[in-house]
Amino acid sequence: MRLTFLIVVLLSIPAAARTDQRPPVARSGSTKLAEVGAPKIERPVASPGAPRIERLLDAIREVETGNHPDPANARGDEGRSLGPYQITYAYWKDSGVPGRYEFVRNRAYAERVIIAYWQRFRPEALARGDWRTLAKVHNGGPNGPQVPKTIGYWLKVRQALGW
Repeated sequence: MRLTFLIVVLLSIPAAARTDQRPPVARSGSTKLAEVGAPKIERPVASPGAPRIERLLDAIREVETGNHPDPANARGDEGRSLGPYQITYAYWKDSGVPGRYEFVRNRAYAERVIIAYWQRFRPEALARGDWRTLAKVHNGGPNGPQVPKTIGYWLKVRQALGW
């Protein structure tokens, strides 16, 4: 019940939480996501007393595309990752979030994808606010906590958090 409440709260999107007023452009670079049918999505927020998952999302975004002049159009991993959180097609598909892959260019949509992915593969870490595990899963997949390369990734995220 508590996990369900947390997830519902995280996925609810009040208008006051909007932080990215400008919609990112679609793959062609000239069509806005709204014009290609992307749902209007705002940033998820946590309930009072819950861990501030937004801080973790911000740190991950900073590590993934912090210095990119246009994070919505950032491509990484030799073109396999897209958007401000560098989400792969497989990650997006595994999340089960409806829409189209190109929607991960939109920050709020990408955050929903990430939370749904964590919900699917590491709900216990999401429920207890285990940011280390969540960051490592974002970077290394469902078994990210056991993947050695994710140690360095977590250190970068931790630094972005100011810890």
